[in-house]
Amino acid sequence: MRRSSGQGWPATVAGALVVYATAPLAALVWIIGLLLRMMRKRLFWIVIVVLVPVLYCGGWLWTSSGDAEQATELEVRAGTSFASFTDSLAARGVIDKPNLFRVAARISGIDRQLHVGLYRFAPEDSPWNVLRRLARHEQIYLRFTVIEGSTLREMIPEISAQLDIPKDLLWAEVRDPDRLARLGIETDYLEGYLFPETYTVRWGADAAEVVDAMRGQFAAVWEDISDSYAGSLTRHQAVTLASLIEAEARDGSERGTISSVFHNRLDRRMKLQCDPTVIYAMGGLDRPLMRKDWEYDSPYNTYRIRGLPPGPIGAPGRASLQAAL
Repeated sequence: MRRSSGQGWPATVAGALVVYATAPLAALVWIIGLLLRMMRKRLFWIVIVVLVPVLYCGGWLWTSSGDAEQATELEVRAGTSFASFTDSLAARGVIDKPNLFRVAARISGIDRQLHVGLYRFAPEDSPWNVLRRLARHEQIYLRFTVIEGSTLREMIPEISAQLDIPKDLLWAEVRDPDRLARLGIETDYLEGYLFPETYTVRWGADAAEVVDAMRGQFAAVWEDISDSYAGSLTRHQAVTLASLIEAEARDGSERGTISSVFHNRLDRRMKLQCDPTVIYAMGGLDRPLMRKDWEYDSPYNTYRIRGLPPGPIGAPGRASLQAAL
């Protein structure tokens, strides 16, 4: 019996030592397991809290649309804040959640890329499409038309009204001495050298861009039709003569005959006696021309001078330029 109890004591001590040695490890394992279970639950809720709003916002961003029933045009002027532009989008029914739209714009950085311009948004545009249009600067392009024979006095107010460009800025461009010298224009303005045509320009184009576009088109047409010309007229003389032909012609079939009459008178050093030159010299008339007007004192009055006036009296088209040559 003693031997038995003597043998049990070491075993009991050893067992106790094992328990005491492994208890901290077991506790650590239990604590880690508890934390993992808690983390799994917490992770689940974190996923729920984050994923659901993300999915909702994503669905809204790509599939939602406002309540606008037709295309909407909105202007961004210099100094317009993205917040106020967003309010305008919401007020016009382009988007339905302006605050969420601002967040998406802030995250994408588009709120810092708002460019001056005029933008058009379709009723079916999603917020994502709206943001993409802004990021790409998809501005509206405007069209304006210059009628053949138009004078600068007629042309500039029309362009000003169509493109919202101040008339004084347009006048400054057509009278710019540096441009005139660079282009070899012999008069004090670009009368006759802005080609009559329908143009497409970006919204917000300034006076210089518009004038350069029209002047560039004239240069292209002139180069094309004068390439094989071997006559004695200078460019300025030809453009001036073409403007008279344009003003006199009632239809296209008359241009050749009118040009022939004027060329014959020029060859004989006769007065051209062109009524439109008198009207131009008098600044335009809202009444019929009378015989007494032929005596109006002006270098543009071809009833008083011999040969061509100092410069064009309007914008000749291609057909009149060809007839003059």
